[in-house]
Amino acid sequence: MFKRLAFQHLSISARWHIRCLLSCKPQITSLRLLFLLCVGLMCACQTAPTATPTITPTPTATATPEIGVDFVTIAPPTAAVVQLTPSPLPTNTPTATPTPIIYTIQAGDTVWSIAYSNGTVPDELLALNPNARPELLAIGQTLVLPPPATPIFQDVDGTPIPLGVRVRSVSVYGTPSGGVWILGEVENEGVFSAETVSLAIALAAPDGTPLGTVNTYVAAPLIPAGERAPFGLFVPDVANDVQVSSTSVTGGSTALTLGNRSLELATFDSEFEIGEESVNVFGRIQNTGVTTTTASLFATVYDSAGNVSGFTQIALPAPLAPTETQPFSLSLVPVGAAVSDLRIFAFGLQND
Repeated sequence: MFKRLAFQHLSISARWHIRCLLSCKPQITSLRLLFLLCVGLMCACQTAPTATPTITPTPTATATPEIGVDFVTIAPPTAAVVQLTPSPLPTNTPTATPTPIIYTIQAGDTVWSIAYSNGTVPDELLALNPNARPELLAIGQTLVLPPPATPIFQDVDGTPIPLGVRVRSVSVYGTPSGGVWILGEVENEGVFSAETVSLAIALAAPDGTPLGTVNTYVAAPLIPAGERAPFGLFVPDVANDVQVSSTSVTGGSTALTLGNRSLELATFDSEFEIGEESVNVFGRIQNTGVTTTTASLFATVYDSAGNVSGFTQIALPAPLAPTETQPFSLSLVPVGAAVSDLRIFAFGLQND
């Protein structure tokens, strides 16, 4: 069996040699035959063709992620969308149209005097009244006046600042002989003194029918900041029940510099006594600044409701030296209700 297997694995050349030996020397012993088989196997090994190995490509190892390392997929950037709510546009608030002022022509009026007393010029007055003829003005005729402008001044830097005055109260008092007194006062709420403040007062009947407009000035030529000054005028030939429909500030200026005027005057110990027909006021005045040549005092009396009942003014011609004190006394006839309060302020003129 072994011999047969070994002989089958021999090459053709080895098989041929063995057959030759066996045919020539049949007497070869089994040992020799074994030797020959070994030699044939060696020859077979030397002559057998070598098989070409097949190369199998080695698969590429896939990297195994390390434990504890996170792989984050980065998303493409997204544009941020911001929703903006547009601010609403400001509402266009219409400006109120000023109520025209009606002026009733009186004896002695001319186009020039009416325009001058109402803070306008003749050309503007005639433009508002195209049917009026300057040479044929009649008493009782009415003219339309331009609405009062808000007084504005320029400060040292050229910035417009409105004149800070307002009318505090207006009262109408009838008289036994006919006509009415109109009293009130103007308060200076600004930071500078106001001077030459003028007013336009519109009158109306009890049913609201316009009767015309009268004009006047505040009694004090200078109103210090924070102070009040009275005004008053008598309107003849009107009924005692006439009413004031409106009062407007039509003119005035701001005293950025006082010049030779001084506000360094103080009044104290002021009192009043009510007589049968008048009110007597007295007290003392002191100069707290430089020497003044004259001092002007303005006294206003009020009723229990705080309305102006009357006013007056006096001038003290004697000079006042610094820290000097002088007594003063004055009297006035109130046209309003019974007097219950008093207010006094003063200013002076300095030496040049």
